[in-house]
Amino acid sequence: MLGILVGTIQILAMFFGVQILANSKYNKLEGAGTLVLALCALPLFGLIKYWATFLLALILAISLFIKNRRVIYSISIALLTVILLVVSDSITNLVLIEMSGLDFQKASSSLFSRLIYSLVMFLIVIGLALLIRKLLNHFRLERFIEYRKYGYILFTIIVITVIAFYVNIYAGSMAGFSTRVLQSNTLLFTGYVLVLAVIVTIILRVATREIQMQNQKQQMEQLQEYVETLEVLHKDMRVF
Repeated sequence: MLGILVGTIQILAMFFGVQILANSKYNKLEGAGTLVLALCALPLFGLIKYWATFLLALILAISLFIKNRRVIYSISIALLTVILLVVSDSITNLVLIEMSGLDFQKASSSLFSRLIYSLVMFLIVIGLALLIRKLLNHFRLERFIEYRKYGYILFTIIVITVIAFYVNIYAGSMAGFSTRVLQSNTLLFTGYVLVLAVIVTIILRVATREIQMQNQKQQMEQLQEYVETLEVLHKDMRVF
């Protein structure tokens, strides 16, 4: 019962988070179909636990691809939602477990405590997704889609981040997810996210500058062509 409840909330968090990050809402048919497929992965949370998140991400990536026909973009958004889920879990752990002084094992075994934990994590996922969407709108992400090298760079960073996160999660599970391990993971994830934010910001600023320079170059070339056309017309008029 507890695993089903937690898994359902995580699925809903990713379901809504993907739509916010992609700035694209599913229609009723798409939403219902995607949600049903996502809920089919629910039993796996009890069997393979956190690894089931990747199947959920695959389902969401496919649903996004059907809407926009962009493979890298769809996978990136789905994996970015996975990152938000991990970060939200760490933040929730920091707020509810570390600051309150609760024991993780006791808190995770209580239905009420786990429900509160999952709901707080859900809200943090949605909040972070809205914040990132606002930043993406600021940088006008659609421009970078036309320049594939930046898309591939961001995609690579996202993949490396997911791998790094889940390697640490796996190591934590092998150690038994003790309070000390969770503290270490929380600090590690927080530091990694801060470094990642700085790197991505630098990449976006460099990319924005290059795109602006390329646009200016195209405008100058168009202006040059226009001037040359006027000169040709002027010569033709002088002949007449």
